[in-house]
Amino acid sequence: MIQIASVFEIESVLNTPDVLASFSLTGEPISMAGFYQFPVDYTPKDLSFWNIGLIHDGAVMLFARLDAHRFDSHFLFPAHCRGKRGIAAASAMIHEMFTRYGANAIEGHPPRVHRAVRVFGTRLGYLPTGTTSIDGLGRECVDYELRRDQWLNVLRDSSSLQSRSPVLRDSVRGLRLRCENLPSEASNG
Repeated sequence: MIQIASVFEIESVLNTPDVLASFSLTGEPISMAGFYQFPVDYTPKDLSFWNIGLIHDGAVMLFARLDAHRFDSHFLFPAHCRGKRGIAAASAMIHEMFTRYGANAIEGHPPRVHRAVRVFGTRLGYLPTGTTSIDGLGRECVDYELRRDQWLNVLRDSSSLQSRSPVLRDSVRGLRLRCENLPSEASNG
């Protein structure tokens, strides 16, 4: 079941050695003075209308609201939540963002050196935007985006995702109807 992640749950997942190592270029824990203090203290003020933390099957995703309907996503997946299990968990949480929280687009900015994260995002339907950015640790990141209409296509084309998740299977039709009723991007400006 998808739940709002508590501060304790976020800190617990974020401070596991394999998740901390994912912040490093070498896989070794790193000092991130000025970026994060370790162990991370994820204070309650960080979880608000603007920042949403979801937990499903031991995996956490953080979504920072960029505007009313656009979010920046972060995967915090311990080793036991990666692979097929991670895809199913992330799919359910992304679906929650599109159906419950009104997201029209979700961005991701994985470091170029973290190929596994970029492949993981692509399997979920995130597409590269053709741009790069620099994160708070000075790493070059590849910018990705997953729009609501792209997500609908992922669900429609992936019966295996739907078969693994009753949440997704039962709400594909409702999401399809919502997507069909969204204004086109051309009419937005």
